Amino acid sequence: MPERVHYDQILSGQNSADIPVGNNGEVIAIVIPNDRSRNLTVKALVLRYAPGLETCTVELFYNQDNAFIVGKNQLTALGNSNVAAVPRDELPVNIPFDNNSKIVLKINPNGLLIKKGDISLTLLATDEKFK
Repeated sequence: MPERVHYDQILSGQNSADIPVGNNGEVIAIVIPNDRSRNLTVKALVLRYAPGLETCTVELFYNQDNAFIVGKNQLTALGNSNVAAVPRDELPVNIPFDNNSKIVLKINPNGLLIKKGDISLTLLATDEKFK
């Protein structure tokens, strides 16, 4: 059986506003800053979305400076529906996340209405302080 990973810090966010149907360009939907006053390492991402949004495309950036974590992909390739039977599907990463860092999710709704709270992103991180 694989060793269970222990996470010291969990940070999360969701889209805080509706993204209208007519918006077919990229929109910054979620920004998660490191607000913990210490350096972390993000070890996994968990992306969940409302049913029907599978074909929306997303990109994940580190510090909003076009440092890709994940290039353009459909939501279904990176995460799970928030009503899926899978409790949590982790996308493994290894991202240094210092006190001034943030992770940004941009989305192209591809003509679909995305309601407030339809997309969530969780960062699972380790903290050297707790080692």
